Amino acid sequence: MLVIDGSLGEGGGQIIRNSITYAALLQQPIKIHSIRAGRSKPGLRAQHVCGLQLAVEICGGSLVGAEVGSTTLEFHPREKEKTNTDTDTHILVDIGTAGSICLLLQVGLPCWIYNPTAQTIELRGGTNAELAPQIDYLEEVLIPIMSRYIPCAVKTEGQQRGNLPASLMDIDIQTRGYYPMGKGTVTCTLRPQLETCAGPIDPIVLMNRGQVVSIHIKCFYAGKAPHSLASKMERSASNRLRQAPHKDGFLELEKIQPTIEIIKHEPAVGSATGIVIIAKTSTNCIFGASALGNRKEKIEMTGIKAAQELIYNLQSGGCVDEWLQDQIVIFMALAKGESKIRTGSLTLHTRTAIDVARIMTGAVFEITKVNVANNDQRIVHEGDKNNSVYGKEDIIHGQHIITCKGISF
Repeated sequence: MLVIDGSLGEGGGQIIRNSITYAALLQQPIKIHSIRAGRSKPGLRAQHVCGLQLAVEICGGSLVGAEVGSTTLEFHPREKEKTNTDTDTHILVDIGTAGSICLLLQVGLPCWIYNPTAQTIELRGGTNAELAPQIDYLEEVLIPIMSRYIPCAVKTEGQQRGNLPASLMDIDIQTRGYYPMGKGTVTCTLRPQLETCAGPIDPIVLMNRGQVVSIHIKCFYAGKAPHSLASKMERSASNRLRQAPHKDGFLELEKIQPTIEIIKHEPAVGSATGIVIIAKTSTNCIFGASALGNRKEKIEMTGIKAAQELIYNLQSGGCVDEWLQDQIVIFMALAKGESKIRTGSLTLHTRTAIDVARIMTGAVFEITKVNVANNDQRIVHEGDKNNSVYGKEDIIHGQHIITCKGISF
């Protein structure tokens, strides 16, 4: 049994989600202790318990200590029994709070593409939550990018859209749910080609960012929130993007006319406002930024924060934003061959994800810091080779290359 320290690195729910995903897929018994030890409310929360249960529902196995408040849990593998009706099954997971549906899918997606016995998964909880990706980010950034590397999504004839593969799954947002009640409902459906998914993920290579060619601003309001708030968010975000400073000719954002959507979310449980900004480049890189309205600040600041987040990620020089860089680590570890991505500033979440991947899979990761001025590249972290630790800050500024020799699972 592998033992994982739940206070490792960022010390939050990501360690639980990543560890159970690897354990369920690889049928590896694990014990996780000191779960969220440094948080104001240590131990498992409802959304963590649901993520654990989702992994077991898809892949099989049993859990000990998977209860709200628990600081220690165990996973014991047991191959899931297959029946002739497995392809017709429907999995339902209800967090019961406004916990993030997207964080559930961080567990569910890797497990599901390797074990596509259930054709649909219905998730209930928060669709647009603080401290988590909004469902729109998953739909417009993570899924489109990962669809390029999942073999059956890439190779199925008649499913191509230009140079991009068809999406590996459809996401039907039936009801939006916000803090504090949640009660949103999202149904995910695998594309038919994944019923017989076989073979490892293709190497993930994102090294050439190209030029920004399009920006899409989507503002929403729901419940009792008025349309005027969404309009103010859009205007403040658009103005901030036009004022973005140039850097090596890349951020000429004032030349790009964003497409605008102002949407009332219906049906929805609760009242909310928010913004999602998606930027695409000439090499098919996709960047996402978002913010939710907050009664403690002017609505214009919500738009500005989202625009600033996008500008920061574009200026940092990577091919992925700060949210994608840690979510993609699982897929790099499981993929065949050598994956390589160029990131901007390196987050603690990413470094923690790499540490968990190395412990759970044996995949070999290497982080290289790039001196952009003279293209000097220096290896700063090689896992266990020299027991090196690269930085202690939440964010390490600069440009980095993450290389991974995956396990070809």
